[in-house]
Amino acid sequence: MTPEEKAARRAARRIGMSFVTTKYLDADGDGADDAAVILKIETVGNAIPQLVYIYAWKNGKPELLWNFRTGDRADGGLKDLRIENGEVVVELYGQDRYLLGQAETSKITDDEEQ
Repeated sequence: MTPEEKAARRAARRIGMSFVTTKYLDADGDGADDAAVILKIETVGNAIPQLVYIYAWKNGKPELLWNFRTGDRADGGLKDLRIENGEVVVELYGQDRYLLGQAETSKITDDEEQ
């Protein structure tokens, strides 16, 4: 690809989001799988941060349980999302990386919602 073609493709890119995947796990401990929807934030630069939205199916519709943002690839990017000992574990790439805000809640349970 020529430098001109690369520049044209870069100029045509839009800022926004794109779907990465949906991972199913029991985030709230009720025995039913919940959906973790992972989106990639499209930037005009090189960064690739992600957004994760975890939904449960309640009363015939999706209900947002939790959402968080990750860093960029090796600098705090999402490595794994899993259930371990009844808790949601978010593993990030890099050293000394952590989530802020709503992520400080260590466990989502039906009891906490009541």
